[in-house]
Amino acid sequence: MSVDNLRQSNPSPPVLGTSQLPVPRWVSIKASKVNVRQGPSRDHALLWTYVRAGVPVEVIAEFDNWRRIRDRSGETGWVLQQMVSSKRTVIVQGHDNVPITSAPGAPKDVVAFAAPGLIAQLQSCKAQWCEIEARGYDGFVPRGRLWGVYPAE
Repeated sequence: MSVDNLRQSNPSPPVLGTSQLPVPRWVSIKASKVNVRQGPSRDHALLWTYVRAGVPVEVIAEFDNWRRIRDRSGETGWVLQQMVSSKRTVIVQGHDNVPITSAPGAPKDVVAFAAPGLIAQLQSCKAQWCEIEARGYDGFVPRGRLWGVYPAE
């Protein structure tokens, strides 16, 4: 089992950060250009820049108005709190398209297919199924095919 799988299957109990919100928690990148820095200030080195809004990331620490985030590849860095949104998004994982069905576990009721890497809005999760919305389609996919949700939420 990889470290990332272990972390997602056994997340630490949330603690409240300086924002009084739980840490860790899921958020998304808010703007189409967001700089990620090595430390919590503009004086720290620029590590990379997100160039797409909506990318899901995990807040793993807070310091003042800075949030330390972790992305799908496991990379970490610091962003200003204004650059993340509480809007929940997920990324479809795997090597093959996943069916989006009209109901949980309804393989005959496919409304669309989601390609790996697709970013979707997370509506809710129950048991092993999550409801997502992407590109005008709303439906259910297996939780295990999504990055951006905890197993017990």
